[in-house]
Amino acid sequence: PLLSARANAKGETEVAVLRALGRAATPAALAAVVEAMGDDALKSEAARILTNWPTADAAPHLLALARTGDAGTKGDSLRAYVRLAGQEESVDAKVTMLNSATELANTPQEKWIVLSAWGQTPSAKSLEALLPHLDDEAVQNEAAAAIIGVAAELGKNEGAKKDAADALQRVIETAKDDAIRARAQTALNSL
Repeated sequence: PLLSARANAKGETEVAVLRALGRAATPAALAAVVEAMGDDALKSEAARILTNWPTADAAPHLLALARTGDAGTKGDSLRAYVRLAGQEESVDAKVTMLNSATELANTPQEKWIVLSAWGQTPSAKSLEALLPHLDDEAVQNEAAAAIIGVAAELGKNEGAKKDAADALQRVIETAKDDAIRARAQTALNSL
């Protein structure tokens, strides 16, 4: 019924139908919202609806929007994309999504969002992605905190202890914040 209603709706009525489609969150509703992105009058509202989409099938559309949108749309789309990445059960799928998000994150705020998600992904690939950010003063503390979380989790696996220990040692050597170095040392000692 909503899809039929959208076909005949104009102005505020069409916006209301799009909002209802966003709450329905079906594949057909997603297709209608993505289609509305092509309408200049609806683009802003459709983007807002898309950034609140609850299911992973919106991820490719959010990534595309993060690549092509204006600064505000990019940030919201990237945040939503990272949120959906966090819902992925497969670590490999999550890593793939976060790699894409990392490539798009340019501002410190965007990087903080992505680094936080990496910190919730216990994988050796997470450490690989996080370690270069220790050299970026704008996000060094966030990267270090994420590394500590990942390394502590990875350190529970005997085969990953060396990588975890090496990453923690790098945090100790690089971080300027005393509290972060202390947390890294405590995590290293527990390994």
